[in-house]
This record gives sequence, C-alpha cells and structure tokens, in this order.
Amino acid sequence: MIDGGHLFATKSHLQKTANAAALSGAQEIPNAESAVYGVVDEVLSSHGETDSLLQAAVQGDKELLVKLEREVPLFLPPCSDKTLCQSAFRPKRL
Repeated sequence: MIDGGHLFATKSHLQKTANAAALSGAQEIPNAESAVYGVVDEVLSSHGETDSLLQAAVQGDKELLVKLEREVPLFLPPCSDKTLCQSAFRPKRL
C-alpha cells in the first residue's frame, strides 16, 4: 500500500510547472533561443523545480518541449502488527 494521493499531487505539480514553463518560454521563440531558456529557468525556479528539468528544446520555430522528472518517496503506512506488515511487504514461505 502506497500513498497514491502524494503521487498524484506530485505529478499534477510537475505537469502544471511544465505547462507554465512551456507556455511562458514559447512566447520568446520569435526573439531569441537564449531568451526562451531564460524564461524556462525562471519559471522552474519560481516553482522550486530547477533540478527536475530533463529537457527543454525549441522544435522548429513554433514549439517548445519541456520535460520534467522527479523521484517521489513512497510513504508506507505504519503497521501495528509485525506479522501483518511482513506479509504485506514480503512473500510468505510455506
């Protein structure tokens, strides 16, 4: 059993951040590619996701691709019964 809510919240946050970076950065495509990446970095920084950037690339002269990734720790519920916890997380031997 894992905390699915935490996984969903993290994915949602990363998607919103990638969307914001791509939309904001794409507005700079007509100006200069360096301006595009500057805006992407600024948006990622404001969302606390500078380390999550996998790829930012201008495709053609009309698209900006932004890919983010972050490891998510798994939160396991505390167990009150050791036998129950062991059987939940490792196979039982017969």
